[in-house]
Amino acid sequence: TMLIQGQAMDHVAMSDFVTSLTRQPDIENVRIVSSRLNRGGQVKLVDFSLEIIVVGNIGRV
Repeated sequence: TMLIQGQAMDHVAMSDFVTSLTRQPDIENVRIVSSRLNRGGQVKLVDFSLEIIVVGNIGRV
């Protein structure tokens, strides 16, 4: 299991990112742990956290 934290321009962009992850052959599942609109500053961004279940050896050190 991997945890990814990031930011996106909006919830649609975050959803597109999640969809692209689910299409990867080495990724078994993606779960959105949290997402919230960050209104600080002039640019509004979506802060998010994802839990990813990986199969095979990808992402292992």
